[in-house]
Amino acid sequence: MPVSPEARYLAGKTLLETPSNGLAFTGSGGVVLPIEQTNLWFLTDFIPVHSIHAVFSIGDIIIGFGMLVTFASLVISILPVIQPKHRIWL
Repeated sequence: MPVSPEARYLAGKTLLETPSNGLAFTGSGGVVLPIEQTNLWFLTDFIPVHSIHAVFSIGDIIIGFGMLVTFASLVISILPVIQPKHRIWL
C-alpha cells in the first residue's frame, strides 16, 4: 500500500531516502510514494496519527468502524442472556 512521505513525517516516523525509481519500502509492506505518483491516492495511507506514530487510510477507518459496530452489536445481543432475571413475589 502506498504511503505518503508527508504523512509519515507528520506521524513522527523516520524519513526514508527515496531511490531514483521513487520506491522506498517502509519495512511493513508499505511503499513510500508521493501523492502525485500514486493512482487512486485517496485509498492510500495518508492520514497521520502522531500520538501512536501511525499512518492510516480511509479503508482502515471503515474496517475499524465496522469491527466496532460488530462488537457492539454482539455485546448488546448477549446482555439480555447474562442479566439475572428478577422475580417479584406479591
